[in-house]
Amino acid sequence: MKKRRSFICLLLVCFILLSTLLSGCTFEHVRKIRLSGEQAYYPEAAPEKYRITDTQSLSSVYLTSSLELLFDSQTACIAVRSNKSGESSYCASSYADKFGLSYVLSVRIAGADGRSYYLNSRDNSVVFGAIKKENIENGISVTYSLALNTEDALCKRQSLKKEALRADITLLFELEDNSLCVSIDCSDMFISEGYIIEKLRLLPGLACGNAEKESFFLLPDGCGVLADISGKAAADADYMYYCFGPDVSSGEKGAKAYLPFFAFKYGESAVCATVEDGDAMAAFNYQRKTGLAGAAVFPEFTITSFEQTEKHLFTGITYGGEIKVRYTFIVNGKNDYT
Repeated sequence: MKKRRSFICLLLVCFILLSTLLSGCTFEHVRKIRLSGEQAYYPEAAPEKYRITDTQSLSSVYLTSSLELLFDSQTACIAVRSNKSGESSYCASSYADKFGLSYVLSVRIAGADGRSYYLNSRDNSVVFGAIKKENIENGISVTYSLALNTEDALCKRQSLKKEALRADITLLFELEDNSLCVSIDCSDMFISEGYIIEKLRLLPGLACGNAEKESFFLLPDGCGVLADISGKAAADADYMYYCFGPDVSSGEKGAKAYLPFFAFKYGESAVCATVEDGDAMAAFNYQRKTGLAGAAVFPEFTITSFEQTEKHLFTGITYGGEIKVRYTFIVNGKNDYT
């Protein structure tokens, strides 16, 4: 009888220890948020002076033998100019504005109140004057403080009111090896208590064009397929390519990408983007707009893993590494399929 009782106690102890270990492994980073059902927050679009780059407000930041990096003091966006052709690529172009994508970055944030917030650097930071820039060795560092109002965007972090939403994200824009490198140290990002950054979109307006010129999107599917995006075909709707496999938990329409890059050809120019860091969390968005020929292509990163049910949002581990995307520009028509 004593042996049986000892055996049962031993089983109970093992069960408690195993439960504790499993709980620590499985649920340590999981957070359960009850969805409020309230409509998601979207900011109002800023006035045009913040949406489209005026060449008069551009200033040179760094110059190499082939490229020049420029910063727009009005839109707080960057531009890259080819020294050979004189052509420039803008992240706040008139084409990007037609898609509503003329900003540097956007984030989707989950609040403890069960509501989703969609913020971007233009409408939630630049219009409030909440940016800090600093010249670095081969480029510029820009910090965008995203918030719902001017007071929260400009105040010190320690002075933020309870439940105020604020996200500080620093981007490095650098010219390296005749390419533009854009990087974010995710461990350095700040998000106010009670909020979680789920996704981040980077330079959505840089690879953007319309039907005035022949346009193609090189799909990252491993086959080198070119999608003609010059027309207005309804079949060419928005699409997403997930690097290294689809995100089955998101429920979003998507396909598998075999290579962490995409290319966008617009007329005689082209841009190729390669995700050098953060590729495991990356996806490539291909967007069309009803009635508007052309398209926009840009990378998106899942910062915090999540799964959503009808009533709840479950968030997991937040990425604390680095995101780095290298943009290479081709001009003067030297961008054929080969």
